[in-house]
Amino acid sequence: MKQLDDISGLKASLNNEGKLRLTSDSEAIEFSFSADNSGVLAALGINTFFRGDSAISIEVKPEFDSQPNLLAVSLNGVGNGADNALQLADVFESVSETLGGRSLRQNYEAVVVNVTQSLSSQQGVTEGVRNYYQTLEAQHLGTSGVSLDEEAVKMLQYQRAFQATSKLISVANEMLQTLVNIL
Repeated sequence: MKQLDDISGLKASLNNEGKLRLTSDSEAIEFSFSADNSGVLAALGINTFFRGDSAISIEVKPEFDSQPNLLAVSLNGVGNGADNALQLADVFESVSETLGGRSLRQNYEAVVVNVTQSLSSQQGVTEGVRNYYQTLEAQHLGTSGVSLDEEAVKMLQYQRAFQATSKLISVANEMLQTLVNIL
């Protein structure tokens, strides 16, 4: 911390939570960080635009809404051009070796196409399996010898026979009652 405090115009201190606090010795002096190729500033949350740790929680830091002057638009220090902002604006169209020589836009479009093709393929497979199942079910019913129409006709015949038999028993019972009453 002493090495930071020894920098002319910069004051380094620790706050009550033990966090490093860097301030300017004078209101007339501004300082900023640049040319960090180690990634330590991003890891510390310095010079970053976003906060959050997942796709659900990521957001632009609210400080930029209330203090847009915090946005580092210059590559050459405060008030020296807008090269950084121009690079940020071009990042979506810029080709990246990390993405296999494609831009973010091209990579996004490729992901969308791949997901759409996979979804269509899965829907086709699902429909094919459903049709195959229905075919097997129809073949099973055809080979089992069960016809719903024939079974419905037989059930009606059995119902009529049951009704006729019930009526016959009812008439026989009445005749028997009448005969017993006569005797």
